[in-house]
Amino acid sequence: MSEDTLAIDIGGTKIAAGLVRDGQVVATEICPTPSQEGREAILDAAAKLALSVKRSSGSESDLLGVASAGVIDQRGRVIYATDSLKDWLGTDINSGLAAKTGLQTVSLNDVHAHAWGEYLFGGGRGYQNLILLAVGTGLGAGLILDGSLLRGANGVAGHLGHIDIAGLPPQPCSCGKSGHAEAVSSGAGMQRCFYRSTGVNLSGSQIAAAASHADNEYHQQAKATVRNAGYALGRAIACMLNVVNPELVILTGSVTRAGRVLGESLQEGLKASAIDLVAETPVVLGELENAALVGAAAWARRETNER
Repeated sequence: MSEDTLAIDIGGTKIAAGLVRDGQVVATEICPTPSQEGREAILDAAAKLALSVKRSSGSESDLLGVASAGVIDQRGRVIYATDSLKDWLGTDINSGLAAKTGLQTVSLNDVHAHAWGEYLFGGGRGYQNLILLAVGTGLGAGLILDGSLLRGANGVAGHLGHIDIAGLPPQPCSCGKSGHAEAVSSGAGMQRCFYRSTGVNLSGSQIAAAASHADNEYHQQAKATVRNAGYALGRAIACMLNVVNPELVILTGSVTRAGRVLGESLQEGLKASAIDLVAETPVVLGELENAALVGAAAWARRETNER
């Protein structure tokens, strides 16, 4: 018998809610994240959206899976967050949303949820060891090792963006350090690099699009920015291949739309740093449109069934 599970994906710009059944999102709603209004406003918006999906779908589910930005510990508390969500650090997501919705709530990091969804129902089906990279505004990863999601002692596992890459310009990362892959390979990093070289402010997705279209007025500058981003990303992936030896790497996120330019430079960086035994590990694009919702729902169901 199918089991419905409600799910929420809380990001810096939008909140998505959905009803998940058999690994598919059968109903969904989206609203802007009140990101600078504080934790209560964010939780209120998420709760309202989840209950709206529950009501409109007619679901009787009493379980809510949450994928959230930030480092989320085993209890569902945010123990690290950037200022993209004001006052998010210290938020008890599980208790907060359970109180506002009346639903049993289980939370985890959004990229971890994304990886779990792709592993169970997307491009990772049939594999027991994989890395999923989310290359968007930031740069994060989820690791599935021997069929288990690696979260680490504090939920930090998978912060691929903070791998140090030799030779990078001294551009600050979102964590405050420099020399990290995220500083050049993420959407925000590409935006800063492009602005520094041109004085023009384009988003990461705009830079990726310009790099793929020769008739764009910023094509050459964008292509150089994407090449640098791809090369650094490839070296960061190589580090992970050398350490954990996955069967597969899955790429997701807006920056992956840079296409051939990103793919070629990524492979150059990967092969420059990966040992021969892992250098041919397949790198593919993710398959699921709402992988974080699917993964959050599946994780919530797993956690409650094991208790």
